[in-house]
Amino acid sequence: MNKLELTKRDYHGRNVKQRIQKIIDDARECRKKMKTGVKLPETLSWNEAKRLYNELENAKVYINDIYQVLYYDEKMVDDMGYSGENFKGEIRYLSIKRHDKEAVKDWRDFQDIKNQLCGKDSEAVELFPSESRLVDTANQYHLWVFPKGYILPFGMIARAVIEDELDGEGETAKQRART
Repeated sequence: MNKLELTKRDYHGRNVKQRIQKIIDDARECRKKMKTGVKLPETLSWNEAKRLYNELENAKVYINDIYQVLYYDEKMVDDMGYSGENFKGEIRYLSIKRHDKEAVKDWRDFQDIKNQLCGKDSEAVELFPSESRLVDTANQYHLWVFPKGYILPFGMIARAVIEDELDGEGETAKQRART
């Protein structure tokens, strides 16, 4: 995986009004395919779509040979209502997807992405929510990054990394070599 680089958005020749209309159109198509117990309006209002457009527009976009990552800073996360009271002004959010839109993911890639954009001393989580909060509309992954130096009150307590390949014979776990 190559290093992530900050990039500019490709709007495919669309002006702002056309981009907002595309959000409305995409949401309409997505909602047609959703299976949910929640009654959703048939379409987004112009103001709702404009709010989403502004969220996307303000996120930093990083790309490499495999991934596109939207980086939302602490203020943006607060403005979107994603941080909760305990971490107001402290949580960063990474939205990660592959260029080919496939669901394949490599944990090491996510660790490298987190390290590159938020630092090696930041901890992050990928949330597996209750069904009532589930959002599963694309092969897109979400990391919630805590403040630098904050240690989550769960998880492994010491570093243990195998750099070389293990073949997995017998009782030994299998591991690929780190490249």
